[in-house]
Amino acid sequence: PWGHPLDRTADETAAIEAADVVLTVDVRDIGLVRRLGGGGIDAQRQWIDITSAPLRDSSWLVTASDAGDALQLVSDPGAALAALLDRVPAQTPAQAPAAGGPAVAETAEPVDPAAGLDKRGIAAAAGAVLPHDRVVVAHGALAGHARTYLRLQRPSQYLGRSGGEGLGYALPASLGAALAHRGSDRVVVAFLTDGDTLYLPQALWTAARERIPLLAVIENNRTYWRDEIHQRAAATERGRDPDVAASGVRLTEPDIDLAALARSFGVAASEPVRTVGQLSTAMAHGLDVVAKGDPFVIEAIT
Repeated sequence: PWGHPLDRTADETAAIEAADVVLTVDVRDIGLVRRLGGGGIDAQRQWIDITSAPLRDSSWLVTASDAGDALQLVSDPGAALAALLDRVPAQTPAQAPAAGGPAVAETAEPVDPAAGLDKRGIAAAAGAVLPHDRVVVAHGALAGHARTYLRLQRPSQYLGRSGGEGLGYALPASLGAALAHRGSDRVVVAFLTDGDTLYLPQALWTAARERIPLLAVIENNRTYWRDEIHQRAAATERGRDPDVAASGVRLTEPDIDLAALARSFGVAASEPVRTVGQLSTAMAHGLDVVAKGDPFVIEAIT
């Protein structure tokens, strides 16, 4: 949970470098974790990986990095942790290991309301408005900032990401989460992107027809950014102009009005917002809309 004294998320590389043994539980790709410090596979410490991935990943579409010499234990993670806890002697606070240094938990740094929007700004606006104890982030971590500014405490407050990176996954998946929580006191919010949303925008019609109370913030950077990153990398490797290579995936000339698109499907939407303060105001209004049982869309220009 955010703020726990043993939480080292903001200092993960140093925490791993200081350890003799690292236990990973239900990590999607341990090879990526082992490269946090840069370079190749970390062989300076013992790695133990408890995972169910080999049982569920049977598709050729699923790939993972080399785990190196890690000891991998194929098990249900919850059952394995319960069994381990039964074998670990109880410790008094005086015997427990230290947290590993000062200021181990992140701090939610304030953001100027007049500042332009980026992932941190979107998270800061959400943190200023949404109820931290009742929020459910159906999709989008905002580069980790959602966790900090919303002070997420329980696993059920963040529902993860697409396992297969399917295009257009985020909006319909978020609607499913909002439908599951309909009638409860939970506030379901989704941090979406323009490119992914445009693969399946008709899901907004379903939201309107079925009155699914989702608060959707769509980050509009006017490009299929993931594809642009790939195009730029390929162009650079081949000695070509990366700006020319990426031009075919930009969503400009004309710009797309995602708020108008939402309204065309029957979903209420704010005017596009460009600052942290504007987004906070729009989200406060959106809270009122979803409290009445309807979806609401905010287009955040980044």
